[in-house]
Amino acid sequence: MRLNKLQIINEKYNFSFEIPDKYSAVSEEDYEDLNTDGSALYVFEAGEDLISLNYSGAASDFNSVIQENINSFKMIGVNLKEKIEEDNLCIIHLEFNPLKLVSIFVKVAKIIVVASIEVNEFNDNKENELKTIFKSFKPL
Repeated sequence: MRLNKLQIINEKYNFSFEIPDKYSAVSEEDYEDLNTDGSALYVFEAGEDLISLNYSGAASDFNSVIQENINSFKMIGVNLKEKIEEDNLCIIHLEFNPLKLVSIFVKVAKIIVVASIEVNEFNDNKENELKTIFKSFKPL
């Protein structure tokens, strides 16, 4: 089975990525109702699933942005289970019993984009789908 994907082009930051066509874009006017902190570049929904792709800083600050996020999570009692680095991606597995969270960071063009989701298990279908989306990020 082949999933159809939509290509999204961001001309402001000069990158593109693909997202499965089961997701629909949430209108920017609705971001505030979803409690985004103003850093949301895109929000997509598919049924109960929601993915918020957020601006997280300059690409040159990649490692420090990730470490700051890990430190912030630790300060509120969230445990870092694993940090995985792949090419221009960094995946962190976090646990706050009973919650399991995955944050994925990507360097693309001159910025960092991040998304965090709750998963049932690390490396489950939800995480793998998010990884596939993040691996599709390309500079224009």
